[in-house]
Amino acid sequence: QVLVRRSGVQSPSSRTRVKLCVGEQTSSQKRFERSSSILEELSKIGSPQSEWPEQSMAKAASLSYIVENLLLDKSALKTMLQDGEKKQADLLSCVRSLQDELANQRVEVKELSEANTSLLNENRKYRNTI
Repeated sequence: QVLVRRSGVQSPSSRTRVKLCVGEQTSSQKRFERSSSILEELSKIGSPQSEWPEQSMAKAASLSYIVENLLLDKSALKTMLQDGEKKQADLLSCVRSLQDELANQRVEVKELSEANTSLLNENRKYRNTI
């Protein structure tokens, strides 16, 4: 796994853990390859790579880094959504279970109330006979 840090602040909300997708490459190697491929595509458009200043290369690398982080954010959000959906399903299951338990408790209370009423009636009959 690779830890990607954004905005210079290390907090749970600014970090994303991702699995490496391509062998043992690091995220910086992937960024370099993406930057290189962007520059290759730009050179195919009509200008040779040597005509692009270093600033454009840095911008391409920066854009590649931004795109990579957006993809990581999308992946992290998708994972969070899936986790949220699972937790929601678990909570709904728990609510249903509690509702069933409550219904059972109500039946039990009703049965105990009826038994109590019956015992009170028998107790009154017994007292009246004495």
